[in-house]
Amino acid sequence: PGVLTLSEAIAKMTINPSRILKGVSKGRLNVGADADLIIIDQEKKWVADPDHYQSKSRNCPYRGRRMQGKA
Repeated sequence: PGVLTLSEAIAKMTINPSRILKGVSKGRLNVGADADLIIIDQEKKWVADPDHYQSKSRNCPYRGRRMQGKA
Protein backbone atom coordinates (compact mmCIF):
# COMPACT_ATOMS: atom_id res chain seq x y z
CA PRO A 1 0.00 0.00 0.00
CA GLY A 2 1.26 3.46 -0.92
CA VAL A 3 3.98 2.16 -3.22
CA LEU A 4 3.73 2.15 -7.01
CA THR A 5 5.75 0.10 -9.43
CA LEU A 6 7.71 2.09 -12.01
CA SER A 7 5.17 1.06 -14.68
CA GLU A 8 2.24 2.23 -12.54
CA ALA A 9 3.92 5.56 -11.77
CA ILE A 10 4.68 6.17 -15.46
CA ALA A 11 1.08 5.39 -16.44
CA LYS A 12 -0.27 7.76 -13.77
CA MET A 13 1.92 10.59 -15.07
CA THR A 14 1.51 9.99 -18.81
CA ILE A 15 -1.28 7.83 -20.24
CA ASN A 16 -3.90 8.48 -17.55
CA PRO A 17 -3.79 12.32 -17.77
CA SER A 18 -3.90 12.03 -21.56
CA ARG A 19 -7.10 9.98 -21.30
CA ILE A 20 -8.67 12.63 -19.07
CA LEU A 21 -7.86 15.36 -21.63
CA LYS A 22 -9.41 13.30 -24.48
CA GLY A 23 -8.12 14.00 -27.95
CA VAL A 24 -4.78 15.43 -26.84
CA SER A 25 -1.80 13.73 -28.51
CA LYS A 26 0.20 13.33 -25.32
CA GLY A 27 1.11 10.49 -22.99
CA ARG A 28 2.44 8.04 -25.56
CA LEU A 29 5.39 7.66 -27.89
CA ASN A 30 3.56 7.31 -31.20
CA VAL A 31 4.12 8.63 -34.70
CA GLY A 32 2.47 12.04 -34.91
CA ALA A 33 2.17 12.46 -31.14
CA ASP A 34 3.98 15.15 -29.17
CA ALA A 35 7.27 13.88 -27.74
CA ASP A 36 7.49 15.57 -24.35
CA LEU A 37 10.28 13.65 -22.62
CA ILE A 38 12.10 13.85 -19.31
CA ILE A 39 15.40 12.07 -18.75
CA ILE A 40 15.97 10.84 -15.19
CA ASP A 41 19.31 9.84 -13.67
CA GLN A 42 18.32 7.46 -10.88
CA GLU A 43 21.90 7.32 -9.55
CA LYS A 44 22.56 11.10 -9.36
CA LYS A 45 23.21 12.20 -5.78
CA TRP A 46 22.60 15.80 -4.70
CA VAL A 47 21.66 17.97 -1.73
CA ALA A 48 18.36 19.89 -1.74
CA ASP A 49 19.13 23.62 -1.83
CA PRO A 50 16.16 25.90 -2.58
CA ASP A 51 18.55 28.78 -3.28
CA HIS A 52 19.28 27.04 -6.60
CA TYR A 53 15.65 26.25 -7.50
CA GLN A 54 13.92 28.00 -10.41
CA SER A 55 10.95 28.89 -8.17
CA LYS A 56 10.79 32.25 -6.38
CA SER A 57 9.73 30.41 -3.22
CA ARG A 58 12.52 29.31 -0.91
CA ASN A 59 10.20 27.29 1.31
CA CYS A 60 11.50 23.71 1.22
CA PRO A 61 11.06 20.98 3.85
CA TYR A 62 13.99 19.09 2.30
CA ARG A 63 16.64 21.85 2.61
CA GLY A 64 20.04 20.23 3.19
CA ARG A 65 18.70 16.70 2.74
CA ARG A 66 20.75 14.28 0.63
CA MET A 67 18.73 13.05 -2.32
CA GLN A 68 19.17 10.45 -5.04
CA GLY A 69 17.70 10.62 -8.53
CA LYS A 70 17.36 13.77 -10.59
CA ALA A 71 15.54 14.81 -13.76
